[in-house]
Amino acid sequence: MPTQGPTQTHRPGARTNHRQAGFTLLEVLVVLVIFGVLVAGLNLTLSPNTPEIEVRDQLDRVAALFEHTRNTAVLTGELYAWQLQHGGYRFLTLTDDGWTPMTDNAIWRPRTLPDWVQAELWVEGEPADLAASTPVPQVLFVPSGEMSAFELRLRHPFNGTSGTLTGTALGQLQGPTLEVAPR
Repeated sequence: MPTQGPTQTHRPGARTNHRQAGFTLLEVLVVLVIFGVLVAGLNLTLSPNTPEIEVRDQLDRVAALFEHTRNTAVLTGELYAWQLQHGGYRFLTLTDDGWTPMTDNAIWRPRTLPDWVQAELWVEGEPADLAASTPVPQVLFVPSGEMSAFELRLRHPFNGTSGTLTGTALGQLQGPTLEVAPR
């Protein structure tokens, strides 16, 4: 009687040595997550700031510095001031020699505004002189928490976007508010 070769039987649950073609679901998901992170990072890196974002960022920075300066004046009992000049601004402190720029402090260091900024400042309803090179206080911060009433307006010449930060004599900041020019 002829014999047949060995027969293979498959038992349920037994491991087989079949080689699968393709990728597992986990491998596909890992690749998609990595791709998504790379695309998001590239998008954030390459997306230019819009004029609205640039104006708001500058005004937010000034507002944060004003809040800090007002709070410091209250805590220390000292007078501080702010001076806007063409191309930048600086903080001043009152010494025996008069108003002196604060240059050795990381928070109150003199700052340069971007070239695109067109700045205007009104203090107590009057336009401020931005051409003064000597330390002249424009916005005053006093130990009672009060400050000079002011309106700071920054304009972006690219599309006419402007933003305003205002301060009341009672030391309250309002804004920044943005006015976007129609496109």
